Amino acid sequence: MLIPGVLASGDKIMCVAEPKVGKSLLAQQLASCVAGAHSFLGFPAADEPHRVLYIAGEGDIDELQFRGRAMRHRFPVPSDWLWYWPVPTVAMNTADGFNKLLEFSAQVEPELTIFDPIYALMKGSMKDDEPAGMFTQNLNRYQHLTGSAVIMLHHTHRPIRDQSGDNIDEGDNAYFGAFTWKAWARSFWLMKHDGPDQHYVQLSCLTQRNRTSEIGRLPMMMVEPDPLMFIPRPANLGPTQCIILEVLIDTPSTAEELERRTLRARSTLSEALTILTKQGIIVGDGKRPQRYSLAESEL
Repeated sequence: MLIPGVLASGDKIMCVAEPKVGKSLLAQQLASCVAGAHSFLGFPAADEPHRVLYIAGEGDIDELQFRGRAMRHRFPVPSDWLWYWPVPTVAMNTADGFNKLLEFSAQVEPELTIFDPIYALMKGSMKDDEPAGMFTQNLNRYQHLTGSAVIMLHHTHRPIRDQSGDNIDEGDNAYFGAFTWKAWARSFWLMKHDGPDQHYVQLSCLTQRNRTSEIGRLPMMMVEPDPLMFIPRPANLGPTQCIILEVLIDTPSTAEELERRTLRARSTLSEALTILTKQGIIVGDGKRPQRYSLAESEL
């Protein structure tokens, strides 16, 4: 298992979400956890690191590096265990693209390969069976030759509304394009907003053929900007309280230091620090300026 309860060797996973939900962030976090043998969203770490190839079809190198820097002190990765192929110039559903993929993978020898997102890595319409079929056919050949698990990142289609104008929850059928995409996957991950703002996200895996995933429905909280990651959503804690706790896991900090690290307003931090202190989750040292740390019960 690459991540016990989440990701098995040779897996075929499609992760679908609306734009700006955080699927690339989740994928990069997963890549770091596999390559560095770290726990992932509360699931245990593997016994050893595994090589990862991340193919980024959109964005730029600066964005990948920014996310990597914001994750690396929490999820350090050994040198040469996580490789990025940013913005390939060849489509993965062509003979040239497939050969380039094999050439790159021969250097990396990945046990996990992530394609993010598939629409930016293919030639032709995602609605048409022929180009979609060629893409998944190449993925099957790639997995046969390399043994790598594969995760494809994909987006949903436009929401369908009922007669009242409310969005219909289509669940796993919300993906965009040909049926070929869903038919290829052994497991289907769905990410969606699940709360009062963009930090509240739910990851679900309700469709799977190999029965190895234990994700089910998993409420998450996006923590940003530093550290940058998803965590299992704590009960009765908001985004600012969560980022404070994640910073304090790294080092005790004053309110001024937290302001610089979290980019939150001092008034917002003061309110969150008061709540966390009253709940006994953090403690102050009683000095000026006061330095906060996790209470012993939280360590």
